[in-house]
Amino acid sequence: MDSLRFDKKRFRSQVVSDSCGIEAGEIIEGVIFGDVVVIRDPVKAAKVRAFGFYGNFLNERSPEVAVECFHSSSNADIDGTISSAIEWNKRQSCDSSLYLSMEECMYLAFDLRILQVIENNIRSSKLWMYFVNLYGQFFIQRYAVYRYLRHDGWVVRSGLLYGVDFLIYYQSPCNYHSSAGVRILSDVNSNLDNKFIALNRQLNNVKKSLIYMIVEIPRNVNLNKVECLEKIVVTHMTYHYRRL
Repeated sequence: MDSLRFDKKRFRSQVVSDSCGIEAGEIIEGVIFGDVVVIRDPVKAAKVRAFGFYGNFLNERSPEVAVECFHSSSNADIDGTISSAIEWNKRQSCDSSLYLSMEECMYLAFDLRILQVIENNIRSSKLWMYFVNLYGQFFIQRYAVYRYLRHDGWVVRSGLLYGVDFLIYYQSPCNYHSSAGVRILSDVNSNLDNKFIALNRQLNNVKKSLIYMIVEIPRNVNLNKVECLEKIVVTHMTYHYRRL
């Protein structure tokens, strides 16, 4: 069974809550730094996050401070120890900006048309060439896969934690574990035996499926225009998690 077609979680992430607050025609402004776009307005950042769980806040997973870390022989007073821990906790980042990856930026700017890059001499109309000049076909493959998965109804997040390109979720990762890890194949004919065994075992241990994405870029396509995405073919192979 193909999890992209039959998984019970499919398409539910396309239902956007009315509480996200983004009105028809509203444009969110962002600033680009390298391969990251930052939305500085905290209200608009919260709207984009609620719209489809895009981007990351620097302080969204702030570590808890252990009081024991501040205890020493010279600081036997428990009140002083707690005060030191509280003071240290206050030093954590208070940045309320939302940081978007290059795939998220492109999707919001071109597919959903709610994001506009306004600074650093990069306009939304030039975003495609900006990222292509930075990463070439690496970016094109990643964005083609990201777009494919988003259109198929998934929330797509970084897969760095599990050694894959993306993780796909049913709605918010705050409420659900990811369903599968996604790995992009640049060479279909490459020997995948060892990599497949390692990845499949790792993901199976955390109850996730493994999906290999194959991106086929025709030779006669002009990659300097975002319209080339319509001619790029994305297919996939799914290896399901099996309960042992």
